[in-house]
Amino acid sequence: MQINGCSKEGFNSIVATGKNAAEPHHHPTDDVIEDNEILKVDFGGLYKGFCADITRTSFLGDRAKAKDPKVLEVLQIVEKAAKAGRDAVRPGVLASDIDLVCRNYIKAKGYENYFLHSTGHGLGIDVHELPVVSFRGETVLEPDMVITVEPGIYLEGLTGARIEDDVLVTETGRRVLSRKDEN
Repeated sequence: MQINGCSKEGFNSIVATGKNAAEPHHHPTDDVIEDNEILKVDFGGLYKGFCADITRTSFLGDRAKAKDPKVLEVLQIVEKAAKAGRDAVRPGVLASDIDLVCRNYIKAKGYENYFLHSTGHGLGIDVHELPVVSFRGETVLEPDMVITVEPGIYLEGLTGARIEDDVLVTETGRRVLSRKDEN
């Protein structure tokens, strides 16, 4: 992050693998990262006075050797829910509608009880700002707002997955700040 201009970390990074990835905000342990498991990394930096907040979840190893097929299933569901949420961001949309898009996709796949947090939050000088991107989010999105879109599924004792991106609301839609391939 420092190579690309961040002055410091925005918060303490979260690194979790295997069953520890089932904890949305896992604390460090001495567990060894193993092959054929999910690796979840939540990190951010401070760039020119503004915070970034990104989570990536990947499968390490041979997908055919996943310890449980649900590991790959939840990762794929979260990736698609996150994409749907990012695509829904535009001016005039309620923050709660972004949450609904992600939550409905996960619900349709049968995992609604395992999505344990809001879909996102505002991002700016502080890492967590208004608006709240949840079913309670009454804020209408406006140009120049930056929000996170971060759906997740957490299966206690097995695994968890979260994809989080930083999204700028533009005059005509959105710009994903944390992905080069979607703009």
